[in-house]
Amino acid sequence: MRSTRARRLALGLVILALAWPLSGIVAARALTARVHARTLESPDGSDPPYEALRIRTRDGLSIGAWLAERVDDDVAVVLVHGHGASRSQLQDEARALWHAGASVMPISMRAHGDSDGERDDLGWSARRDVEAAVAHLASRAPSRPIVVLGYSAGAAAAAYAAADLGPRVRGYVLVAPYADLADATRARTRRYLPPGVELVAYGALRVGASVVLPELDRMRPIDAMGAIGAPMLLVAGERDARAPLADVRRMAAATHDARVVVLPGVDHEDLGRFVAMPEWSEVTALLDRVRGSR
Repeated sequence: MRSTRARRLALGLVILALAWPLSGIVAARALTARVHARTLESPDGSDPPYEALRIRTRDGLSIGAWLAERVDDDVAVVLVHGHGASRSQLQDEARALWHAGASVMPISMRAHGDSDGERDDLGWSARRDVEAAVAHLASRAPSRPIVVLGYSAGAAAAAYAAADLGPRVRGYVLVAPYADLADATRARTRRYLPPGVELVAYGALRVGASVVLPELDRMRPIDAMGAIGAPMLLVAGERDARAPLADVRRMAAATHDARVVVLPGVDHEDLGRFVAMPEWSEVTALLDRVRGSR
């Protein structure tokens, strides 16, 4: 009898030992899969006057973009959305920048909107999408200064791309970037799961992510800050638990020329309010600074 119970206990422990990391792998695959089916994107109006583009990345994907160019070649802004969104959600920001005198190029990152790709690794591979957008703008007007504005995972993609972009980009606006993917994952399990359960879930996700995302230990936008020599705005929601203000301040401290902008009362889900807030004037001030550095 005791032998039977011991065998059952051993079998149960083996099943648990296998199920725990397997659950993490399944969860990590689900979390990095494309959120929405590929959908045709069209602007919501005639302002600004967009040209629809398909841009080829250096790893062979086709990325959807819109471009509205001003004839004076003053300054151009690449706009990059966050996880689960697309360029369609950046039209208010693009319109505001257009009326501030900038050419604008909102893009849809891989595995979002009408762009190619099925794997969404929270900005790591999408750095190539940012690089392709900047290269396209530079080919059309080589002397025109370029600014990159990214939200959340799009901000991370911009940071990851910075070392390769070098002086081609003259300014960055990074809105609610995560500092470290492992820390960001832990923050989310703490937010949505009770104590104890979240620790087990995080451990399983950490194991699963190391299989699904072999680049996990390199997915730290904070490590990319030192490669950014251009002036930068780091924007944080005061109540953002996913990209906490303390993390954004740490990122600012790791770079050469960064200003932290705090959005009062704003959580991660409310970042779309930024364009209508008084703090948006910091973005137009950065554009003026970039213009002045030509």
